[in-house]
Amino acid sequence: MDNLPTSELQSASLIYRIYVRSFFDSDGDGIGDIKGITSKLPYFVSIGMDTLCLSFLLESDGEDMYFGVTDHQRINPALGTLSDLEELLEEAHKLNLKVFLSFPLSFTSISHTWFEKSRASTSLNPYREYYIWREGKGRSAPDNTRTVFKTPLWAYDGKSGEWYRCLHGEKYPDLNYDNPRVRREIIDALLFWIEKGVDGFIVENAHFATDKMILPDQTQLYKAGEDIFTEGKGLFRMLRDIKEKCEDPFSLYLDTEYVPLGLHPYLLSQERPVADALLTSDCVTADKINEKRTFAMKDFVNTYLSLQKADCATRTILAFESKDHTRLLSRIAAPADGAYLPAAKLLAALLLTSRSTPSLYQGEELGMTDFTTFKASEYKGYTSDPNLLHARSPFQWDNNPNGAFTDGEFSALPVNDNYHKINLLTQSSDPDSVFSFYRRVIVYRKNSSALQRGSFTDYSDGNILCYLRESEDERLLIVANPSPKPLNAKLPKELVGKTALCELCNYGIFSKVLNATMGLRPFEVRFYRLSAPLLALN
Repeated sequence: MDNLPTSELQSASLIYRIYVRSFFDSDGDGIGDIKGITSKLPYFVSIGMDTLCLSFLLESDGEDMYFGVTDHQRINPALGTLSDLEELLEEAHKLNLKVFLSFPLSFTSISHTWFEKSRASTSLNPYREYYIWREGKGRSAPDNTRTVFKTPLWAYDGKSGEWYRCLHGEKYPDLNYDNPRVRREIIDALLFWIEKGVDGFIVENAHFATDKMILPDQTQLYKAGEDIFTEGKGLFRMLRDIKEKCEDPFSLYLDTEYVPLGLHPYLLSQERPVADALLTSDCVTADKINEKRTFAMKDFVNTYLSLQKADCATRTILAFESKDHTRLLSRIAAPADGAYLPAAKLLAALLLTSRSTPSLYQGEELGMTDFTTFKASEYKGYTSDPNLLHARSPFQWDNNPNGAFTDGEFSALPVNDNYHKINLLTQSSDPDSVFSFYRRVIVYRKNSSALQRGSFTDYSDGNILCYLRESEDERLLIVANPSPKPLNAKLPKELVGKTALCELCNYGIFSKVLNATMGLRPFEVRFYRLSAPLLALN
């Protein structure tokens, strides 16, 4: 495996993303912590994970549980200490687990020492150029630009009498990457964590935009470079600096939630890529919290297929759920529905048969859901956007109080009421559970050359998903019905008459033979091995 190209190494691995505050509380204070993750390391090995990514670990001002970093070289004291992290890294490496930190590069908190020094004086102040300051037009902002979040691009600072740029809101001033000192500070921070043993980073909240034409099929019309960007060119330069100036071996992944799909080839340019891989959130953001949009399964399926057919698919990391969005499964089915179990397993199958590196978010492997009874007014004390709490609710370990997330009397984050039924302990002993299906498909992927590095041929037609994953020694056909209604699937002409064996299904296998026409139950998915020996069909 060590000699495989980077893309194939990624495709053969699995990433598990952890929201530290809600994974496991080791000391009974109601807040998840680093020691809690260390105590659960055998769990990640048991389900076949290779890399852990810890979110929101750096010191922050704590507002909105957001990534308003106040120091890039310190850990949030509520989550543990530096020695706790060093212990986690040591124990994880013994188990051949890599550990990544999610890292914000676009902005800091207004409470960061750099910003406090930046606003102290407008002249002869080296920290002034750490951020982007402008004089206003009288009492008005430099311009009336609104951000992608519908907020003003500029915020006024009464102390210095000028305006600072803040793409992510007035609490998060943008860093000025035209300043080489800022780039050096960030590189020093990354090297600090690498020296401690961190294996890599996922860059959060990166924003790139361009007014140049980018074709939907990702065809590159311009040479990769800073000049293509109307927004994010400073961050683009920063990422290149990191890749070129850091000699220590580590991986850098870029979260592309705010990056148009057409820009992916530019960021992964073979000449000078700014990242080793892109974490694609396009399937997650089919239901954005900050936009009033109705989820459509058809849009999700089309996005999934577009990502799989893209030239850079093997250099992307695919996620269906994240800490910043409501649970995808809850957009499709509720636990009380008969469709919930097959729907959860269908998502598992699509994620784990992807050409990309699959990324699971904590609880996804259990089929964890949004809160069923949810009044935003009751949760205003936790965050200004209570919808964030759906995916950040504590991991449900068993049916003890608070889902055994904490043995204290109080959980700092609200626990989903359905932990009595949806939890790891219950599902571990149930061969028909969501968790058992995830484990089964993970093992299947780990043993499949076609799923790890095979080609992707799309035969989907109408409402039926159908695609072939093929390597030099294996051919697997995935057929699925991403609908709550029974549907008939017609086999592509190229495959009619082929010998095949159904090896895996999210229902009881109805027929092991690949037929020209198949009746598929709601959200049913089947794995067929083509050219199976005739004896296997008997």
